[in-house]
Amino acid sequence: MKKLSTFLVALLCTAAAIFADEPFRNHRYDSFKILNVTSDNILFIGNSITDMHCWPEVFKTSTGEYLPIVNRGNSGTYSTEQSNNLESYINGKPKKVFMMIGTNDIATSGGLNFNPEQVLAYVKSMVARIHARSPQTKVYLYSILNNKTGNRVEATWLKANQLTKAYAEATDKVTYIDLYDKLTNVANGGQWSYDNLHLTAGAYQVWASEICKYLQEGEDYTVSTVYPDNTLVKQNNGGLGGANGMRATYFSMLPISENDVLVFGDEFVKNGEWQELLGNTNVKNRGTGWGYGGDIATTSKIVDATYANTGVEKKDAKAIFLYTGTGDANGTTDLETVKANYKALVDKLKQKSPTSVIYVMSLCPTNNAGNNTNRISVLNAYLKTLEGVKFVDFYNTLLNGSVANTKYFYPSNYLGALGYVEMAQAMKEALSADFPQDTYTVIDDAAAEARYAQAGLRNQLTQVIARGLIAERGDAAGQYNGEKMKAFDAKMAEANALLERNDITQEQVTEFANALNAILNEALSMPANSTEGNEVWYQLYTPNRNSKYLTSTGAGAGVVGEDKHNYATGMWKFVARQDGKVDIVNRADKSYLAPTASYNTQISTSATQPANGWTLSYANAPGLFIISSGTVQLNQTTLSGTPVYNWSNGQTGTDRADTGCQYQIELVEGEPDVMPNPDEQTLTLTLTPAEFQKANGKSTWTYHGSATSGGWYGKFVTGTTPSLTCESTDMSANNIGWSKNQPWLKTGYTYNLTLPKDYKITGYDLTTKRVWEFEGTYTYTTATGTATSEEQTDAEKTVSANELSTNTITLKVGEGLDGEKGILITKLVIRYKAVENEEEQPLEVVYTIDKQNGDLYRDNGQANQSWNHVWKSNEEPQLQFGCGPNNMNWAGNNIQLMTGGSNCRYTLTAPSGYVITEYSFTYANNGHDNAQEILMDNGAVYTTSTTPKTVSAQKQRLASLVFDLKGPNGKGVVLSNFTVKVRQDIAELPVISTEGNEYWYYITSASTQAYCAGKVMYYDSQMQKMRFGDKEFKPTHVWSFWEKDGKLAIKNYNGEYFGTAGNGTGGGTAFGVVTEPNYIYYINEAHGFYVIKDNAVELHAQNDNKVIVRWGAAAGNASLWRFNEVDLSNAKASVASTRVVQGKVSTGIGNVDQAIIRSTIRVAGLEGKVTFQGVKGAFSGTDKADVTNVKAYFATNDRELFIDAAKKMTWREENGVQFGQTVTLAEDGTFTITGSKEMTPGDYYLWITYDIAETAKEGNLVDAGITSYTVDGAEIEEANGNPKHSVTIFLSEGSVLMPMDKGSLHYRIPAITATKDGKRLVVLTDDRKQSQADLPNHCYVVAQYSEDYGKTWSDPQTVAGTAETGGNYGHGDASIVTNRDNGEIVGIMTSAGTYGHGFFAGTAAEPPRWKTITSRDGGLTWEAPVDHTDDLFGAKCDNPKTQTWKSGFSGSGAALQKRDGTLVSSFVNREADNSQNFYFFMSKDGGQNWYVSGTSGTKSADEPKTLERNNGDLAISVRASGYNYHNVTSDDGETWHYPSQTRFTTGISGNACDGEYMVWCSTLEGNPWNIALQTLPNSGSRENVSIALSTDEGETFGSPKTICPRGSCYSATVVLPDGTLGVYYEENGVSDAFVMRFVRFSLDWASNGAYKFTEDAPFVPIKSANETSISDILQENEAAVPATIYDLSGRRIRNAQNGIYIVNGKKILK
Repeated sequence: MKKLSTFLVALLCTAAAIFADEPFRNHRYDSFKILNVTSDNILFIGNSITDMHCWPEVFKTSTGEYLPIVNRGNSGTYSTEQSNNLESYINGKPKKVFMMIGTNDIATSGGLNFNPEQVLAYVKSMVARIHARSPQTKVYLYSILNNKTGNRVEATWLKANQLTKAYAEATDKVTYIDLYDKLTNVANGGQWSYDNLHLTAGAYQVWASEICKYLQEGEDYTVSTVYPDNTLVKQNNGGLGGANGMRATYFSMLPISENDVLVFGDEFVKNGEWQELLGNTNVKNRGTGWGYGGDIATTSKIVDATYANTGVEKKDAKAIFLYTGTGDANGTTDLETVKANYKALVDKLKQKSPTSVIYVMSLCPTNNAGNNTNRISVLNAYLKTLEGVKFVDFYNTLLNGSVANTKYFYPSNYLGALGYVEMAQAMKEALSADFPQDTYTVIDDAAAEARYAQAGLRNQLTQVIARGLIAERGDAAGQYNGEKMKAFDAKMAEANALLERNDITQEQVTEFANALNAILNEALSMPANSTEGNEVWYQLYTPNRNSKYLTSTGAGAGVVGEDKHNYATGMWKFVARQDGKVDIVNRADKSYLAPTASYNTQISTSATQPANGWTLSYANAPGLFIISSGTVQLNQTTLSGTPVYNWSNGQTGTDRADTGCQYQIELVEGEPDVMPNPDEQTLTLTLTPAEFQKANGKSTWTYHGSATSGGWYGKFVTGTTPSLTCESTDMSANNIGWSKNQPWLKTGYTYNLTLPKDYKITGYDLTTKRVWEFEGTYTYTTATGTATSEEQTDAEKTVSANELSTNTITLKVGEGLDGEKGILITKLVIRYKAVENEEEQPLEVVYTIDKQNGDLYRDNGQANQSWNHVWKSNEEPQLQFGCGPNNMNWAGNNIQLMTGGSNCRYTLTAPSGYVITEYSFTYANNGHDNAQEILMDNGAVYTTSTTPKTVSAQKQRLASLVFDLKGPNGKGVVLSNFTVKVRQDIAELPVISTEGNEYWYYITSASTQAYCAGKVMYYDSQMQKMRFGDKEFKPTHVWSFWEKDGKLAIKNYNGEYFGTAGNGTGGGTAFGVVTEPNYIYYINEAHGFYVIKDNAVELHAQNDNKVIVRWGAAAGNASLWRFNEVDLSNAKASVASTRVVQGKVSTGIGNVDQAIIRSTIRVAGLEGKVTFQGVKGAFSGTDKADVTNVKAYFATNDRELFIDAAKKMTWREENGVQFGQTVTLAEDGTFTITGSKEMTPGDYYLWITYDIAETAKEGNLVDAGITSYTVDGAEIEEANGNPKHSVTIFLSEGSVLMPMDKGSLHYRIPAITATKDGKRLVVLTDDRKQSQADLPNHCYVVAQYSEDYGKTWSDPQTVAGTAETGGNYGHGDASIVTNRDNGEIVGIMTSAGTYGHGFFAGTAAEPPRWKTITSRDGGLTWEAPVDHTDDLFGAKCDNPKTQTWKSGFSGSGAALQKRDGTLVSSFVNREADNSQNFYFFMSKDGGQNWYVSGTSGTKSADEPKTLERNNGDLAISVRASGYNYHNVTSDDGETWHYPSQTRFTTGISGNACDGEYMVWCSTLEGNPWNIALQTLPNSGSRENVSIALSTDEGETFGSPKTICPRGSCYSATVVLPDGTLGVYYEENGVSDAFVMRFVRFSLDWASNGAYKFTEDAPFVPIKSANETSISDILQENEAAVPATIYDLSGRRIRNAQNGIYIVNGKKILK
């Protein structure tokens, strides 16, 4: 077997880690070589902060011209790299140079860790070179900006700024521009920056405005920026975050003219300086991306931002070029999907800029012939067919055979300089054909190649020049001798003359560079060699790699890097050898540094002189050396223990750039410090009454034996470090008491005071006094045995002992029992030292979990109580098995488990340093027949009964084993024969697979994070992403490792390989699989486990969406993995488990294909298949006549089944395939469905569905249970086939939105109304895409309608949250109301605004926005949102009462229209003091204008609702924590009837959740009763949404009735014209996301028959405000006096006098 080679295992702390984006940087530097800089140009040099921005188009002169700015920023770059490439762009002698240097240099990780002096050295060197070549050029140096990134130290950049400023002020033609204070807010993020480092458009506007004076300096024109002053507020990110989002903000604020040519696209576009490549300032870059790849979706959002309405003039551009989809074309997304997405983007461009000529460019080839043929060529062929655009094809030009021509690409698949020339020539040809009047100038191929070659030669030569210019002159090691450097200075004029030429040759450059290097090598001051009697000692450290000092750990042992110290182990001398090299000898142990380590392994020392010596030569950093011997080179790693390795980029031994290879050599003066002996160190533990006390976790006190209470204990353990245990040796006695926080030891017993075994007690001072007139002494441990104390008295006395080496002090108190007399320990001082555990831990331990081998402990630490929460083994190392609550006790010798309610999670935890390899237990009910479920964390489900059954597993590698016990409480399950085997947790590498010799593993998280610990990597074909989850014996979950050229491809049993993650880190880097080997991975040791890295970054288990992404490793975090070998002895497919869960809990009369229950059938194994042949089950419920048909479906995913038989909701994906035939229920209610379905290993979702009869009765229940399955001819019984809950039949029911509708996983926050005529239901809902997060997360609002009482719903239409619908930022929490007067529907919502503030982050200056939307056609279409915020609250509002409000929101669900037509929105604000108060927002004109009415109805307010009573009073219900506040006002909130925070005394309470509060019917309209309603979860948790009715207009409520008995949250209601109620609510169903459910029911059902509308007592809705005229006149002597008359306040009148009254809902004049 071949273990992973060590060069794969070693942590690459070198170029891969530091230059994660090096290919991108080289690609950009390469592209600069063909660009021409002239003496008219203004040159911008820098890193990503320069690179990201569109400098050439943000400045204009007073004559209207663009400034001739050229951008040579390069993202992620360092001063060293800019120095190496400087000649590419100073050869043309630019007029001005603006330079920002140092931001990345000073980064402590991912950077060079430069000190300020090193930064200044490069600044000075580059300025000197600029002025040597172009004396007239004016140089402007920027300050490093304020930032907050975690890997940059403020003191470092402030000092660097100080040094740069001082240098500039002392240097001619150099100006320092201090942007620090003006851009200090960048560090705070928000509108200024999305990452606290890089800048948004608003920040660049400040920057640009500041430098206008420098740009116009010496010119005959003035300069201004095109950015408007309000850029910070108006900028739009198109829905993008991070760097792409910031770049989008620039495009959103830049004007577009009719002469512009816009180039949209991914990284290939972003990297091109198109105005230079095409020689026309009207060509403008609209690309984004910082690594190979890029996707259509991102480009689409860039288009959104570019055309966002930000107040900047944006005309149709003359032309638009589009190049995007590099990542899509080279990825695994289905090509048809890619084509559709591309076409959608093209259509968007046509719509955004209808008169522009659009050019679609071919995608470039790659070095993968298969990808070129099968994907890129196919996509290009499709692009050529797109209508209404022109195709620009340069694909074949860039080919060499079937792969990319390397002439045009550098490095790898990145487009190189000459490739950009070909691309620009094709673009010019297209433009010239369509716009012959325009001028576009592109360099020809021959000139480009010549310019490219000359630039490369100049860069090569000036790298040597830079070495000399940055050199510090002096005679210390690493400095350059000043006298010898005069020869270098003398060569500079000659060098500059050579650089002036445009025909230099490689030979000339090589000759001149060799001459300069010879001078520099001669001038380099080397450390002095030691001789006999004249020893010179040095310390060697890596200043740019954590300043680690090279240190010996002993002769023959590995060398390490340690923090600075002055011990001899870190001091070395250099001794000359006869071969011209040196030996490096340690001062402490006289050992030699040995150049014998294999590549990528640790360097060691040897006791004897090695065969080869070492060479010291210069590093690419001032004053630093590289130390090498042939191909062996010292490299300081960042591995655990910080060993020094043999590593160099390319294994050359001449790596001068890697910071781990760069050593400072520092002379040692004086003698070394004496190294302390750790064995002689003594520490002190002082225990006073505070440490002995039980409170606050200071000490844990437990009982011996069966005692459970009283003041006497058997043991206590202090909470100190280390802990001290005091225990009576009599295990049946409790004789340790407690007095004033002091231990009380009874006479007549012996006690042991013990430290953990990793410590030895070296001495102690024990202070005691007597208790209860004790007359006696005690014996205590000494170095020679025992001694006896003085006789104890009431005064404290102290005994001491020293020179001990023990874990335990033994005290024997008195000679016999004497009541409760004894001694008090008032103080104990213990001197101790830490020692290595003398006991070697066993490799394996087998435990039996029972009463004989361990104890149960309650959560208070007391042992073997009536109820306990954890079992702990007696044997060390200690195994634990337990749960959170006290749900465990003894059943004889065995453990009994309870659920404690309905579910309890139990965890078996291996001792520290061990893993569980085997386990077995037998489970059985303890004398009852209730079936409980044991749900293992691997997905297996076991159902309990009185018959004992056994669960066992071998070949495991688990830090813990978790299972859930589900079922009714009080029904115990006993675990017997419970054995567990553990083994020391020694992380092992996987074995490399070869053809015919394969090894398979689970890739298991070694993290300590609960969400991923023990989970395994797998490929989720539904999400098309790598994810992590429970360990399952499935082809998608097991992996093998294949090696080629030192890198790995990782393949699952299906033959799918790890794909390639995106660039950067975090959520955007999730990835899938590919079908061909992808050799880009390494496995490295880290923190005791392993990391799996692609070419740069570790793979990480991200909690959000449970996907694998790129993220750096740290101790315990989710980037650590282990490899557990898979047992393939039984790989054939078989049914491993089934689990039946309830599907829906509601349905409607006449509904078909209703998903009643689901069985998840898990087929385990790696090979073969089983055949599923049938399912049997039975009906349960009120009346089986309610069910007309029974069907079975296999769902294509794990979401709720949806079958659209009538094809009325074709926008939603159906996810089921019928199995077998449709059947009816047998006479006895059973059903059998047969068919045939082959099942390979995996999970299968079998649904049983019902068709509900048109004659079904409202309120009846239906349900189904599964009794058995037939698989491969054998019947498998289902022990738990009828789960909790049944299905209620409502008048109508429908799923408005389901997870993954339209690609969105999460929908939330229901709001519902009906049109004026009641024929159409209309809803608004939050579309939260893939995130569950509330605002200010980017939520969208979608609208839908139903015209069949909620059975089916229209395609969701986005009405808020895009650039066209209110702004490309978060909108949500909608409420809705129908205006009864004009039929308009008004939606109300909160928005995060462009600054992205949520409720708690808002300020008076930047509050969340309050908006409305309107539909004037009954919800079919919607107008854009209107922002009313500045009219209502915040600093821009005129109302002094509300100007200081920081934020607020309206209650979601239903808003209110009063009978007089006023619209009312219930609002919660956040005051200046952060208090929250209820207010009304009102509108008298149908929602066009709003105002704040009255005063606060309650403080500490949360989501509110309002109803109107018959007399016009407004009653409010306001969410609080577990209850609701209530108040009433008669004057629109000017005054209130009750004190603030008055609670409802009845109704639904228990969970802080939003629900409805509404009038159902009113006597004022002529209804028989006044009925109000409330809907909320009737539970302490978010479940059991119920309705409660009120007959006193919402003051008190009756008993609730359940609508949804399972998990359910927010709800909204609407009263329909027939008197029924529609409820729109969130339901937690079978998936982790909400189904947005609608049900409709009658008042008869809701009131349990107490109230029912009839023909004699019909429902009468609230009338329009303009339907108020008197309907009839009742004469005084009229005989037919109505039986029921109400006054205008809705009160029943028995003897009506003359006046106006309500009769049958109409106004009558009597």
